[in-house]
Amino acid sequence: HVHECRAEPSRILRSIRKEISGKLLNKVLVLKRKINEVHVQVSGVQGALEETQKDPDMLALMCLTAQRAREEAENAHSDGGHGGSRANGNDSPAATSAVSAASTVG
Repeated sequence: HVHECRAEPSRILRSIRKEISGKLLNKVLVLKRKINEVHVQVSGVQGALEETQKDPDMLALMCLTAQRAREEAENAHSDGGHGGSRANGNDSPAATSAVSAASTVG
């Protein structure tokens, strides 16, 4: 019986290690999956940006959109926010901000 009593703590310790290791491995697996999802999304964005940079027409459109938004903002400030020649016919500063934001994102 003495030998069995000495072996019992070792079995308990192995069981605890196994359970803790299993829990940690499950947590690591969940985190790994989340990281993989983010990596796929980032890779997609990177690919889209690289394609945009390779296409001169797309780059030109981006620059024109940003330039148009700057010109519209300048027209709004020089006209005091009233009137002005807006391509979309909307005189609100929010619309100008939306155009500027869209041009920097897309």
